[in-house]
Amino acid sequence: MAGLVAIIAHDHERAVDPGDLDDLADTYRSLRGKQQLAVASVARHARVAKIVPEWAPSPRIERSGHSWLAAVGRIRGYEPGAQATLDELDGQFGIVAYDGRSDEILVATDPFGMQSVFAAERDGRTYVSTSAFCLARYLRAPPSVPGLLAFLRSGYHFGAATNWEGVERLEPGTCLRFSSRGRVRDVYWRPAVDPGAARLGLKQAVDHCIEAAVEDMRAHEGEATRWSDLTGGFDSRLLNLLLREGDAAFSTNTVGGTDDLDMRVARRVASAAGWEWSGFSVPDGWSERLPALLRAALTWGDGHLEVIQLARVLWVHAQQGERYRGLFNGGGGEHFRSYAWTQEFLRAGTSSRVNFDNWLDMRMLSPMDTSIFRRDPTAQVRADFRRRGAAWVEPLSRESNTTQLDALYAYKSTGHFGAYHSAAAGLLTTELPFYRKRTFTAAHSIHFRLRDRHRLMRHMMERLDPLVASIETEPGGPAAPWRPSNSLRFLPYYGRIARTAARKVRQRGSPASVRDPEAAEGRRAVLRSLAGGGDPASATLRSASLFDPRALGDFLSRAANPGFSEASLFGRLVTVELGLRETDAALERT
Repeated sequence: MAGLVAIIAHDHERAVDPGDLDDLADTYRSLRGKQQLAVASVARHARVAKIVPEWAPSPRIERSGHSWLAAVGRIRGYEPGAQATLDELDGQFGIVAYDGRSDEILVATDPFGMQSVFAAERDGRTYVSTSAFCLARYLRAPPSVPGLLAFLRSGYHFGAATNWEGVERLEPGTCLRFSSRGRVRDVYWRPAVDPGAARLGLKQAVDHCIEAAVEDMRAHEGEATRWSDLTGGFDSRLLNLLLREGDAAFSTNTVGGTDDLDMRVARRVASAAGWEWSGFSVPDGWSERLPALLRAALTWGDGHLEVIQLARVLWVHAQQGERYRGLFNGGGGEHFRSYAWTQEFLRAGTSSRVNFDNWLDMRMLSPMDTSIFRRDPTAQVRADFRRRGAAWVEPLSRESNTTQLDALYAYKSTGHFGAYHSAAAGLLTTELPFYRKRTFTAAHSIHFRLRDRHRLMRHMMERLDPLVASIETEPGGPAAPWRPSNSLRFLPYYGRIARTAARKVRQRGSPASVRDPEAAEGRRAVLRSLAGGGDPASATLRSASLFDPRALGDFLSRAANPGFSEASLFGRLVTVELGLRETDAALERT
């Protein structure tokens, strides 16, 4: 529920004027609303402000002697003046800290990079913020055409990439150190396999993973009640069972239509487990509300999440925040199963070679009709994603391809779970318990065959609550392990796996059309908003030079149709256009 801005001069003899920090903080608040702040400084060469919404408690910068800590998110294992080392840190957080003993300033993001921390260098200074828009606007950073095209083609950014030249997101487990010796970039943590866990059999693996996760969940014992997501799938069901085992206080919730299968399954699970449950749906007349919510979705999502979808998420968070200000999310539960490496098919676990083509085709770049672009960016985006993905897992290159792909999935999730986690910060404190080091390492280390499909998860859930495990899942079949006595209940589950695999293998062309009059009305409202009440002319868009003029005009004219099949690309285009307007940036026309 807080943000950070900081300015640090690389030369300790150079002063950072307090007015400069005030201007940076004012830029942040102009984007994300009127907020309170607390300020700390180191001599004259470094200044930081912690900023929180008006409804939140007054911001505090923790102090101990000459040391201090400005943090956002939930940080474990670090206090100002303590003897903790960076590799002991855990949680989802961003920090700017000063160690008075070593006279060193530290800027860091969490081990998995789920809390966004952005940095940019100008004229011997490093500017830091939890808002990329703040740095882009304050420094007048030019838009990055490769970054914009990557977002348009994929729908997200992961790792260090952003939409602006010279503005980077700190990589997971990364810190910047500033001292009299200069500025140094360090990596303080990366995923690794626990050899002992890798040798466990199924029963021991179940015990090990439950023990590790429950130990992490116990950190919330005695804290205020939080929401916890509950869907019809596996990950959130396991999360809530582990939270209960760790004595955390939570109330479950599901988001969707009243009659959605997800809602029905989640309600049944909550009833069987004795959990409090609430359902959240967007209200009638959503298309009328949508345009007014786009700017908040843009600025809190940093233009790295599609604003039409994010507006729905933030609306739900606002309703949730009226009761509880915290939320547990099941993101990362995929590491207890085979999701990250299913695309390796029969080669999974048999080689240290990752099939990057399959990874790109089936995990990173969904099929899309790219005729709208002036030049198809797919090859350029594939090359960039492949280069960065290969570099990320190079330290694990001797491990199996399943181990590497687990690490790649966590890395890619900085652009999904991490981006949504950071975007929610104005409304809720969200946490991703499966992305804590102990829990992740336990899951990541278990032999891949024990995690295949949902084998490990099923046994964990049955161990924790046989009744809850016996209930059907949204993908089909129960969450309990397969046995001859319940084998017929698994037919829908295996049928869905077969259909999904077939669809992935033949991924080509555009997604199928789905008639949705309500979504079409929302797009019409967004188009009117872009044009100030009329119909937007494609030539007037600041992003127009990225697209073929005739194809862009046709695309916008079709966007209001109920059977429009390119809604995701429409949302990305709107996000890019609004981002250019927000920063008063223009692209060169070619």
